[in-house]
Order: sequence, then C-alpha cells, then structure tokens
Amino acid sequence: MPKYISPPKRSDGKHGEELASKMKYEIFPFCYGDNFEGKYCYQILAKCLDRLGDVILSGLPKGYVLAGKRHPSGRVERYILGHPSGKIYRSAKGFIPHLKWLQSRNKNSICKCTLCPVNPHTIASQRTIKNSKRVLQEKRDLTQQRSSISMVNNIKMKKSLKREQDLLSGQQENTQAKRPEIKSNSKIRLMEYVYIESPPHPKDLPIPDYIDIPDLILPTNHCLN
Repeated sequence: MPKYISPPKRSDGKHGEELASKMKYEIFPFCYGDNFEGKYCYQILAKCLDRLGDVILSGLPKGYVLAGKRHPSGRVERYILGHPSGKIYRSAKGFIPHLKWLQSRNKNSICKCTLCPVNPHTIASQRTIKNSKRVLQEKRDLTQQRSSISMVNNIKMKKSLKREQDLLSGQQENTQAKRPEIKSNSKIRLMEYVYIESPPHPKDLPIPDYIDIPDLILPTNHCLN
C-alpha cells in the first residue's frame, strides 16, 4: 500500500484547467487505485518531498493540472500546466524545483525552476558580470588592434628604410666613374698639346708639322671637326 502525500497548501497556480482546455489537452487527475494515467508522474513528485518507501502525491497544488494528449501509437505526452507565466512544464521532473519551493512556505526564497523569473539581485549581478566581460573583450580587441597597427607601421618603416638604402646605394654607384679598360691589342695614338707664347720665341721656331695658331699649336693631322 503506497503512502499518500498531500500536495503543498501554498500555491501560485493559475488557470491550469482553462489552459488545458484551450490547448485541447486531456487532464490526468490523481485517482486512488493501482492503474490510472499519470500515476508515475505523481510518484516522481512525491519522492522529491519524501524519499522514504513507496509514496505518491495525492494531487497537485491548487491551480495546477497534469494534462497531455494521447497518440494513436499509444505514446502519451504529459505536461503540468498552471504556472503564473502561462508557460508549461514539459515533464514532472521540471516541476520538482517549483514544488519544493511551494513546500518550503518561504515566500522570500528563490524558486530555481526554469519557468520562474530570476531574482532582481541575481539579474543585476548577471548584468554586471556580462558588462564586465564585454568591457574586457573590448579591451582585448583594442589591444589587438593597436598591436596590428604597430606591426603594420613597423613593416612600412622597414620598407621605407630599405627603399632609401637602395636609392643611396644606386646614387653611390652612379657617382663612381668607371675607368675604361684599355685592351692590350688596341692602338692608341698619343697626342700632345703644346702651348706657345704669342708671339713665339725665335728659339721655338720653326716647329715641324705644326700650324701656328695664336696661343695654341695643334698637330697638322689633328681633326678640328
């Protein structure tokens, strides 16, 4: 014989039956007996309140209902409806944290179920943490951006210095005159320029093979063109 546990007297359930009717769900109420639809769900909920022996919850808190729909294949979907938010618990296990919160009778405590809103202090704390993470990420991005800019500037500076060095090197090569190489088999005709005073001294005359030009005497075979 199972031990029957009464549901918590405290409840925040609202319009569970109306929501089930609106969604065309079949309601699975608690029944005293061995076989009824949803018995396993009532057993799971009872064990979260009293783990000793064979226990079963004799109903849900006021305003809540166990409902669902049957499929031709025999599978049955079961949900718990009645949460103030209008949302649905998709399983009996999902309703356990809220059931414990109702059983505690502590209105100042925080329900940890997935449907209840988070405590305002917790929300503020989460926002602070989120903002801190965002600020840290922005600082990391800014540091990375500055590092990338510095790297690009260093590369540009190195390229600029390289170009300047290449230009200076090219100018030095251009300024250095290359002496022509004289081949050993090439014929070179030596010429001399003789400067003579005008008029020339009698001892300097006559000069063979030269034409007398004022201030300059050139060889007769010199090409003036």
